[in-house]
Amino acid sequence: MNNRNLKQVFAAAVLFAGTAGYAAGTIGFSFTSDRADALYTCGEEAVFTVTATNGAGEAVKEGTIRAELDNYGGTCLKSEPKIEFAKTNPFVVKGTLAKPGFLRLKLSGKDPQGNWIGEQWSVGFDVEKIRPGSERPGDFDTFWDGAIAALDRDVPADVKMERDGKASDTKTDCYRVSVATVPAGRRIRGQLSIPKGKCPWPVRLNVPGAGSGSWGFGKNPAAITFTVNVLSYPPPATPEETKAAYAEENRSWGSKSGKSWYFEGGITLSREEYFYYGAILGVNRAVRWLLKRPEVDLKEVTYSGGSQGGAFGLILAALNPEITRAQISEPALTDLLGYKVDKRQSGWPALPEKFQGAERERVYAIAPYFDCAHFAARVKCPVRFMAGFSDALCPPAAVYAGYNSLPAGTDKKIYNAIGIGHGVPAKPFAAATRELEALWK
Repeated sequence: MNNRNLKQVFAAAVLFAGTAGYAAGTIGFSFTSDRADALYTCGEEAVFTVTATNGAGEAVKEGTIRAELDNYGGTCLKSEPKIEFAKTNPFVVKGTLAKPGFLRLKLSGKDPQGNWIGEQWSVGFDVEKIRPGSERPGDFDTFWDGAIAALDRDVPADVKMERDGKASDTKTDCYRVSVATVPAGRRIRGQLSIPKGKCPWPVRLNVPGAGSGSWGFGKNPAAITFTVNVLSYPPPATPEETKAAYAEENRSWGSKSGKSWYFEGGITLSREEYFYYGAILGVNRAVRWLLKRPEVDLKEVTYSGGSQGGAFGLILAALNPEITRAQISEPALTDLLGYKVDKRQSGWPALPEKFQGAERERVYAIAPYFDCAHFAARVKCPVRFMAGFSDALCPPAAVYAGYNSLPAGTDKKIYNAIGIGHGVPAKPFAAATRELEALWK
């Protein structure tokens, strides 16, 4: 870890505290811990100091809050149901962890106007020892290498590359690209921008975060850019079309598991029926197609992405040794069975927490094949990570489970974004991203 960055992000956490969680209403919070880097050894006591403030930054003198310490998951370690600001503000909460992970302080309640308040802030314990909640399947590599070979053998790529005249300009040519994947009829779609002039060009790869996709072009006059979506519908023309297409994608995939979202579809059925099986194969196929083109300079093929996009950075770097470096911010699909570790919050999309009984057992059997902590084990290129210590979607323990799974000797560094949530708040997150990028220097 980079001590300079740790100190800087701690300072940022103090300045931005109270905005990292989900506060609403008229009360905000600032947080500090007694360790500047928010890192401890198991068994040591962590001391949280919290100040409740009004819109002017002044300590409030009325109202109450509930405080709870947990293991960043379903194991409650301490609860203080009613802290009265009139009696104690700032207030102090102390706790520890016996096992490697993150100790989270959660605040909840209502302000004097009845508005809901919810905040969280965490510190890490022996973070370098955090491991995934599942063992890496013995046939993990065989499974994915075989799946790629079967796709190439049984499903013609049927690559379509259509120039977008409106998006193209005097410096770049822009193309809509799609390739076939499984199941039959499904296509993976991306936006490709190629500079005009003498090639070859370096490559910048990205997969968007979860949601309705990204359909614009990341034009760069000095590099090829390729953004590949996991969703199969063609680029919508209007926001209304995007909303309708996304709703249909969620309906069709979510119904396979009785849930509401595409990223849950088929997870209780089989590895081949899970949504991400065809998505991984299709995105990988599209990237492999690009890397074989004469315009590409294989000496510089880089990836950068966050959340779902962070997950695909690990996947693509694992499957494509041509990728020369990967920047991974708050990756999803990582430590998918974290719940098995004392009910620690699983990495997004928190699959075990959404199923019960026999269906949960199916998740336990299938999810490890999609866990990016297990893809990380075969990554060979330099990697930079960011963990949001207040990330409620891609929890920091899950991120560390992936980071710690990178092979020994890997050129790797991680940026600890203390007090930062999942891409929020916007300005502090942007500052943290700049610090992440500085880790390459």
